[in-house]
Amino acid sequence: MKKKLFNGLLFAFLTVLIVELVLRFYGLHTPMLYISSDSYEYIYAPNQNLKRFQNRMITNQYSMRNKKINKNARIILGFGDSVLNGGSLTDHDSLATSKLNIRLNKNRKGDSIQVLNISAGSWGPDNCFSYLEEKGDFGAEVIFLVISSHDLKDNKIDNPKDGQIIPGNLKSFPIKNPNSAIEGLIRRYVIPDKQQGRNKKVNELLIHLAEKENSGFNDFINYSKKKNIRLLFYLHPTLREFKNKEYNNNGKRIIEIAKNNNIELISGLEYEVESGYRDAIHLNNKGQDILAKTLAPFLENAINTNNK
Repeated sequence: MKKKLFNGLLFAFLTVLIVELVLRFYGLHTPMLYISSDSYEYIYAPNQNLKRFQNRMITNQYSMRNKKINKNARIILGFGDSVLNGGSLTDHDSLATSKLNIRLNKNRKGDSIQVLNISAGSWGPDNCFSYLEEKGDFGAEVIFLVISSHDLKDNKIDNPKDGQIIPGNLKSFPIKNPNSAIEGLIRRYVIPDKQQGRNKKVNELLIHLAEKENSGFNDFINYSKKKNIRLLFYLHPTLREFKNKEYNNNGKRIIEIAKNNNIELISGLEYEVESGYRDAIHLNNKGQDILAKTLAPFLENAINTNNK
């Protein structure tokens, strides 16, 4: 009886151990951690370097999805949401910004170029501009925004209260590592979010649709003109818009804003392909590569003709 009990416990222990090791192989014990911000709500914690689902995830001291800033390079700032950020399903080297850093410096004579990735899931232009206000522009000569139609009226929460603070309250925005990979699996994919009425509450926290247009568009336009920084918009279509070959009314309004303010807008409808989508909006590795190839000539022209 004791032998059977011992064998049973040993089998259970070995099973748990194997499961733990397998889950650790996929990085379930080391999620990307977030920090809260009073101005831009949340962002990845700085100075992270880990693997999640075998994808390398890196943030520098400013929470950008980049390695250290090259102080001798000419700087291009890329702002966006989860499309530009890529999330844990996109390896560092597969990011459009990482590919741009290689592409823009290939066969380049003179100063090198560094493209910085400042982004977070569900960020709108106002989140992006709040980051710019707080951290500065790092001497950038060019700024580009990767935006989608929904960004027109997706406004951030100003002065969030305790119940509206996203890191630590939503399971996809952790603030600390789990004690084990098994706990990480359960915490992230099994236990519901802390917020009551999970689906509705999560949507309200991440997407704050309102009647007023997102202030970030005009803020970036005014800032770029004041600082003599070239500004570009890249309008990324949802999969539905791509199939319809037309942006929705919000997307058309963003195009109008760019046209009225003489801002160069790159239409993703002209360049993206259906096989480049991971889901209804996000890009897979192929989509990230297409984004980099599309942006490269526009950014190269912008920085080469910059008068700063």
